[in-house]
Amino acid sequence: MNKKMSFLSIIVILVLVLTGCQATQSAQASNTNTTGQFNGTPPAGFNPGQAPGSSVAATATPTATLKPTATATATTVPVTAAAVSQAKAYFADLQNKDFTAASRLTSIVSLSYAGLTRPQAASSLQAQSLAGTTWSNLQIVDSQVFSDDTILVHVTYTAGTTTGTATPQATATATLQIAASATAQASTSTTAAAQKDEVWAFRLESGSYLYNWDNLIDTKTVEVDAQTANHITIQPTQLVRFTDHLELHFMMQNKTSDVVYFVQSYDTLAIFHFGDQVVEAAKSDNQIVISGLRTAYDEKIVVKGLYTSYPTWVEIKKWQGYAPNPWYTFQF
Repeated sequence: MNKKMSFLSIIVILVLVLTGCQATQSAQASNTNTTGQFNGTPPAGFNPGQAPGSSVAATATPTATLKPTATATATTVPVTAAAVSQAKAYFADLQNKDFTAASRLTSIVSLSYAGLTRPQAASSLQAQSLAGTTWSNLQIVDSQVFSDDTILVHVTYTAGTTTGTATPQATATATLQIAASATAQASTSTTAAAQKDEVWAFRLESGSYLYNWDNLIDTKTVEVDAQTANHITIQPTQLVRFTDHLELHFMMQNKTSDVVYFVQSYDTLAIFHFGDQVVEAAKSDNQIVISGLRTAYDEKIVVKGLYTSYPTWVEIKKWQGYAPNPWYTFQF
């Protein structure tokens, strides 16, 4: 009996041991297949859910957002800057008496109108210098675009005119072995300075702005029929603009044997119509005289001022109470 009980006890113990081993193996297998429940510290290189060999990047350091570099705003260069620069260069040549260089900064169009070449323009400036003219103290007042090819530059400067004068005789006596008296006449010079306030015209020519000789702006050819009044025939041919005046050029034919003084104190020489603006030509600025039975091909009437447009029509020789009145009317 005791032997049977001992045998059964051994069998029960063996069954319990075997059952415990199976439970242990089952738990190990379960832990091996469930990676999502891993609670331990992963080994180096461990990368759950990613391809073998890849690694988890460290927490990214936030990249500083760089503010866009502000683009420097270019300083706006005035459209007239090139002409202003040429004005300074032209004046520097005058001041330094380099008249050949000054002539190179002069437009061909304006010289052609004046009937000059560049060497002749340089000679003309040289003649002014020899006569005592000097240039100094240039100031640029302002500048503006006048047209597609013309820029006007308002300048002031000092123009000096030097004239020679003689001092009273000075007598110097030198006493060496022989006493001698020498008379020396010393000359001095005086300079009369005049402040100039002018508008200079610069024309775009071959890619550069060049000074217009005599401040010519432009010209306009007119085609109108000739008119005759009191045996005097007139036919306008050209309108010419400068920065300080406008000129009407015309052919004039005297069919009488008398000398004609076209400017009279009792009449109005000419009235120019610029749209609604009416401008009278001052008789003091015009002297027109033509001999009997002669033809003058380039007489002119001058009206002062700077005009942004040409006149639309003109009345010439207008006198209240005289018939016909005016003598001539030309539409342009």
